[in-house]
Amino acid sequence: MGLNVSDVVDVELDRPAHGGYSVGRVDGQVVFVRLGIPGERVRAFVTEIGPGGRFVRAEVESVLEASPDRVDPTCRHAAPGGCGGCDWQHASLPRQRAIKAEIIREQLVRVGKCDPDDALLRELVVQPCGDDDSGFGYRTRMDFVADPRGRLGLRSARSHDVIALQGCPLATSSINDSEALHQPWAAGSSVRIVSTDSGLAVVPDGADAITVKQRVGELSFDVLSTGFWQVHRNAPTMFTDLARELLDPKPGEFLLDLYGGVGLFAGVLAPLLGAGGRTALVEGDRAAARLAKRNLRTFDHVEIHPDRVDQWLRLTRITKVDLVVMDPPRSGAGKVVIQGVLRMRPRRLLYVACDPASLARDIAIARECDYRLTALRAVDAFPHTAHVETFALLEPK
Repeated sequence: MGLNVSDVVDVELDRPAHGGYSVGRVDGQVVFVRLGIPGERVRAFVTEIGPGGRFVRAEVESVLEASPDRVDPTCRHAAPGGCGGCDWQHASLPRQRAIKAEIIREQLVRVGKCDPDDALLRELVVQPCGDDDSGFGYRTRMDFVADPRGRLGLRSARSHDVIALQGCPLATSSINDSEALHQPWAAGSSVRIVSTDSGLAVVPDGADAITVKQRVGELSFDVLSTGFWQVHRNAPTMFTDLARELLDPKPGEFLLDLYGGVGLFAGVLAPLLGAGGRTALVEGDRAAARLAKRNLRTFDHVEIHPDRVDQWLRLTRITKVDLVVMDPPRSGAGKVVIQGVLRMRPRRLLYVACDPASLARDIAIARECDYRLTALRAVDAFPHTAHVETFALLEPK
């Protein structure tokens, strides 16, 4: 007899799984358990049965044998039945990062067909994002939603239910101090609060987006409050430093910046190419592409192409580039894009990934195009959550 929703089971957790779960088995049935830690024995209640009973999701009710890495969550909502924003707040930061490294390795071996004995995988560690030692106070963008009584909060795990709260320990202090968190809103409405270098922006759903300023070193970028920007306060600087180190741009080279957003990577890398260099940025979001043109207007030899990356690659007359940096969405770049880029035979391609599974799929495609993984870095840009940022450098075999 199989398990059913609301069943309570005792389970030993033996390994982590992509998405913030620990995996165990009950009578041969795979169970993905939230709020556990591999190595623990827990009592969990079943929350979901997968199609055909192929998997079971559950949530810890109580811990029978605790991991030495278990800690008391800072936020009382990081608990069974609580907010779905934090997957690992019950584990120490070193263990969180070790789990994320293990998941990256597992995805690259199983999906990406990488060699498990490759030193790049064996020696991989997930680095803190800059000076982030606590994993709190780092989020510069938060999306809240109003509960039926008009109080702002966050949704509970895998649910539309809203947990009212007056702040989040992951958010910057300026967001948590915002008056918007303490005023009533229409039930069900969503509100984005953004901490920027030009102040705090509060944008309810339906309102026009606000253009805000974000600084990275000596550079200033105009960004839409509703558009994409890295959420960790240290990420833009650390990510561009890694891109500069791994790509190692030379004067006179041609850089292709795909999914270039408002020009973060291009803005930092283009000056390193010198007067004889060239940069082409491709961004499918027209509003972001317009801002990229504005942000990079003082740079010579930088072209902005407001087009979908796959479509641009099919139509472009560019046949050879030296360097590529790409930061695709969570779903990854895909076969058409990877093959199209590698036909240009760049000497180095830096793939910035927020999803290890998508990264692994695209690396497998790159291998078929005679490119190999030569450097691998990982950054804990989303502490206490299941997300991790990975930088994979690909070079011709």
